[in-house]
Amino acid sequence: MGANMKKYICMMIALCCGMLAGAQPSKDSPPDLEQRFAHPPAEAKPWVYWFWMNGNVTKEGITADLEAMNRIGIGGALMMGVGLGTPPGDVDFNSPLYREMYAHAAKECVRLGMKLTLHQCDGWATAGGP
Repeated sequence: MGANMKKYICMMIALCCGMLAGAQPSKDSPPDLEQRFAHPPAEAKPWVYWFWMNGNVTKEGITADLEAMNRIGIGGALMMGVGLGTPPGDVDFNSPLYREMYAHAAKECVRLGMKLTLHQCDGWATAGGP
């Protein structure tokens, strides 16, 4: 085995040892599976579909929904505008008021430490569909 190969192998072993040392649980980590399950890290919390029903949305309702989700451990929401026969509200999809409401929801998610994403269109299936 050549000198360069030995250096390469030694570097790889040192790199692997360093990675393994970094993978050890910290002193602040929950000690067992039950504790980690009861107190999951933010990236392990579940997300939900969050339906905005045919433009029937208010800033107060947004805040109340997100605070309730946060209280029970929801980590994020995929917001989706749907109708399902609901009478139309004042917030038309992609109108200036809609964008204001979505901005409010995003700010509330930041405040609560949650994540938020948006479905690609208004409705159930594909962009442009009802």
